[in-house]
Amino acid sequence: MLREQLEQANVANQALSEDIRKLTMDWTKAREELQQREAEWRREEESFNDYFSSEHSRLLTLWRQVVSLRRHFSETKSMTERDLSELKSELSHTGRAVNATCLNLSGRLHLSESTASAAVEKQALLTAQLEDKVRDVIQLQVRCDTEKEASRAQEQAVEVEALRREAEKLHQALREIAQAVILDAEGTSHLSPSDPKTDVSASNGTSLRGLSSPLRSSSPRRSLSPVFAASSLAMVQSALQKRQLQLQELGGKYEATQDLVSSLKRQLAEESHDRQSLDETVLQLRTDLANVHKQRETEVSRLERDKELLAQNRALAEQEAQAARRNMQAAQAEVERLQRQKNTASALNAELRNLRSQLEEAIAGHKREAKSLQGQARDLAKQRESALCEVEELKTRLQLLEDARELIRRELGEAHRKVREAQEACDHQRKEAADLRRGLNDESKEKEAFQRSNTELRMALKRAESERISLKRATEEKDQKISVLEEAQAAAGKEATDMRSNLQEVEQSRLEARRELQELRRQVKMLDSENSKKNKEVAELQARVALDEQREEESRRESFGLKQKIVESEAGRESARKEDDARSQLGSLKCQLAETEAQRDLASSRVQQLQKQVAACEEERRSLDGKLTGAQTALMLQEETLRWSERERKAQAEKLAALEHDLQAAASEQRATQEKLGKMKANETKLEVDKRRLRDSLGTSESRSTKLELLRRSLEGELQRAKVVLSDREAELQLLQERVTLMQRQATPNPLDGRARRGAFGCPAASQPYFGSFPPHQVTESEARASALQHSLDQLNLLLAKAADSETSLKEKVQGLTATSRPRRSCCSCRRPWQPARTSRESYRWVCFGQKGRAPSGSASLRQRWPAALPRETSPHPSTLYPLQERLDAAHKALLEAKKQNGALSERLQALKGQQAQLELQKEELEGLGRQQEEVSRLNPQRCPWLSSSWGRAGGPGGTRRLLGVAKELVLFPGSVGRGESRLETHPHRPSSPHLQLLRQRQEGEAAALRKLQKVQEDRRLLQERLGSLQKVLAQLESEKREAERLSLRLEKEKGALRRTLDKVEREKLKTHEDSVRLSVEKGRLDRSLTGTEQELMGAQEQIRQLELEQPRGKKPLGKAAAAQRQEGERLSGALRPGAKGLEEQKASRWSEQLRCFSDPSWIRRRIRPP
Repeated sequence: MLREQLEQANVANQALSEDIRKLTMDWTKAREELQQREAEWRREEESFNDYFSSEHSRLLTLWRQVVSLRRHFSETKSMTERDLSELKSELSHTGRAVNATCLNLSGRLHLSESTASAAVEKQALLTAQLEDKVRDVIQLQVRCDTEKEASRAQEQAVEVEALRREAEKLHQALREIAQAVILDAEGTSHLSPSDPKTDVSASNGTSLRGLSSPLRSSSPRRSLSPVFAASSLAMVQSALQKRQLQLQELGGKYEATQDLVSSLKRQLAEESHDRQSLDETVLQLRTDLANVHKQRETEVSRLERDKELLAQNRALAEQEAQAARRNMQAAQAEVERLQRQKNTASALNAELRNLRSQLEEAIAGHKREAKSLQGQARDLAKQRESALCEVEELKTRLQLLEDARELIRRELGEAHRKVREAQEACDHQRKEAADLRRGLNDESKEKEAFQRSNTELRMALKRAESERISLKRATEEKDQKISVLEEAQAAAGKEATDMRSNLQEVEQSRLEARRELQELRRQVKMLDSENSKKNKEVAELQARVALDEQREEESRRESFGLKQKIVESEAGRESARKEDDARSQLGSLKCQLAETEAQRDLASSRVQQLQKQVAACEEERRSLDGKLTGAQTALMLQEETLRWSERERKAQAEKLAALEHDLQAAASEQRATQEKLGKMKANETKLEVDKRRLRDSLGTSESRSTKLELLRRSLEGELQRAKVVLSDREAELQLLQERVTLMQRQATPNPLDGRARRGAFGCPAASQPYFGSFPPHQVTESEARASALQHSLDQLNLLLAKAADSETSLKEKVQGLTATSRPRRSCCSCRRPWQPARTSRESYRWVCFGQKGRAPSGSASLRQRWPAALPRETSPHPSTLYPLQERLDAAHKALLEAKKQNGALSERLQALKGQQAQLELQKEELEGLGRQQEEVSRLNPQRCPWLSSSWGRAGGPGGTRRLLGVAKELVLFPGSVGRGESRLETHPHRPSSPHLQLLRQRQEGEAAALRKLQKVQEDRRLLQERLGSLQKVLAQLESEKREAERLSLRLEKEKGALRRTLDKVEREKLKTHEDSVRLSVEKGRLDRSLTGTEQELMGAQEQIRQLELEQPRGKKPLGKAAAAQRQEGERLSGALRPGAKGLEEQKASRWSEQLRCFSDPSWIRRRIRPP
């Protein structure tokens, strides 16, 4: 049975060792994979956060650009319409004025030619009419100026209202989109289905700043939101297409206005002929003011150059400001990215510090427990040594009580029989113990393998610690982090290379798109510069036209003043001279009109060229739109690649979940080790209890030793009394000897005396003569003492019989326990752990109390077996089968030793029986000799005067009894035999007889029997102690068996609770993974929408710049609108930035909480705690 159990135990140990090796290898692999996956995940998260922040900033800039584009477009549209209306009104005014002046001049000429006599009056009338016309023209100009200012104010008000309407329309569209997204999120997630109106009202109540809160409050667990987000993006794109169509319509309107301008120019050409006559009249007046005009032109040219320089400086300043803004935005994005990296690094450092502190605490706890266990082992060893010393002292004390050896004689027969049976059982158990030793050797080998695996695990822990330190350093230093990341990427394999290649392709496509956008921007900047030049030329032409108008007004005033002078100076001149002067004036005016007409033609030609250039710009803009659409398609392809990378990330997340599961298993193993440590502490408490029991047993043994000491002292008192009696007898013997010597000297030799002496000393049948000198009362005392010793011997026999019965019952219990432990061990062999048997060491100490160094091998084997009893199981809870087996081994060893001692005792008992038989025979012979001596003394008392004198001195015929008492004293107290011999030998007339030799032999046999009886008594005491220890071991084994059954039931319950908690954890992890996937999908769609809007905003911004350069007059309102637009864009970016940051922080906190929960064994213990 024990062999089968050992074989089963060996097989189970081998399976357990293989499982432990596999688990350690899987654990190391899982840890390495987990670390690699964590590094990859962190890299992906950092890149994703950077990309998300950059795309978010891009979206904000695009939105600002869209708003500014719309405003600039509306402003430019209103400015162009206003300028066209002003040009039309000015042309109409100038045409009417030229026609009126021409008609007046022609009528006056006819009147001057027909009526020369009334020339003076007509001249006066003409001057008056000219003054009236000039006044009318001045009034008309003032009215026109006021009307222009009013119309400009009205147009500005209309433009402001239109801008407000468009802004409100944009806000409304954005609110509708946000409403749709919020309604979609609420409808799909079912988080707040009861109050969607409140969110809509809140979003309607606020502007774009309110978009951050509903977008932030939208749950990431939407299922249909991506579809609706795509529909919202489609709506936005359709709105942008509508805006592009509106732009195209405005371009058509612009072309129609240009056609109107050309028609007006033709009308101006037709009216220029009428104006030539007026120019001829004005030409003479301009000659005087030519010098002044030249000076003014030089000043104007200088001022224009200064103005151009200022405009160039302003453009450069604006470009520098834009570059500075871009740099600021890039710097802010970089700062935010670095801050996120710092936060992630700090979180990782905190997690690493927590893990390191936990490991250090666990190591310190293990060290403290190991030190405490070593200290307790030392204390126990000291206590054991002290107990052994006490036992030795007790042995020395008990050796003094070996005088009561005859009490064991009756028990020796039964003990011999029982010892033989015990020897047979011990032989059987000796074989089993040999098999068990072989199994123990195998287990020691397995223990060494387990120790090697433990060392490997420690090395793996050290490597993990070094890797954590390297990761911490990598987070602190950016270059080291890049190198570590490159190594991890190199180790990742084909998946990482594929992902990198895809990302590189995406980056290349993105770079190409950016290059194309940069080229487009450069082209747009070139067009802007050309447009600015053309706008400057138009402004110069307009300035020249204004100068011409001023010159005309000055010429009119000068002509008016000249006319007055002419009226004053030439009142008395002749009419012919006046006609000549008028004709000359008309010619000069015509020349001036021709010059102005030529200038107007040049201006019209320049306007046509500008229109052609504007058409070319429109074509270029359309080509740029086509390129932008191509860039959008490229970005769509990039989005598809990003989706593919997202799928790859999802697979990596699944792998990460598997690794987290392995980490949970490792945490459960750690919890099992902690529970084992708790069990070890419980066993320590058991050791303390056993120690107390040992102390109690030592107290009882001390009480027994005191009792035995009292008994020994009483026996010593009796021995002293016996010695006193013997001293008295010796004195009497000396007196008798003296009398005998005197009588021998006085008497002569007699043959009868010689025969009597020969009968007394030479014949074997005769009795020795000095035995008759003992008194009868001493014989009665010795008989009473012998009866008392016989009674004590009977009691010892009863005790030995009880010990034999208890030994047989103990054997039966041990056999039943082995029979019951066999099926238990067979059912628990798959998950049996080995624990140190504290109680076995206690039982071994109990067994070894009576052996002074007889079993060092057993203690050594226990010391060797102690480290081998460390936890080697797959189940997390220990059992107590190995302590039971160890105690059985100790019991078998104790039984073997008991068998050996029983064999020795049986041999000694046989020798003692033989000696006892010899002593009985000698006793009978001595009694016969005593009787014969009495008869001889009765028949002839004179023959033995020394006997008669002793007889008379003894006081009667009770000498035989006294002689028997002396013989018994000699048997019981062999120390007095020497003195008796000396007394016998001192008798001069008594030769050495065979009776004295027999007495000496008996004394030697009695001394040997006494020594043997002492040994038998010691062995019997050891057997009793061993029986008590074995009974205690059996009781402990039964209690531990019951405890093992309770532990198995508890283990099953805890296993069920652990499975339930693991299922809960897996479900939560799947939910979080789904949330992360949804967030990534939404982020990708937002990125695509951001890229599209950014491209559209860039194009619109370029158009706005072109329109700003084309319309220099509207610089101030445009600047104000741009400033307001920038402020609003900054406000929108400030409103959206906390929303994006909130989303990022929420995601980061969720991931960090999940990782902390999965890596924290206390959380797992709380979740796994049984109900």
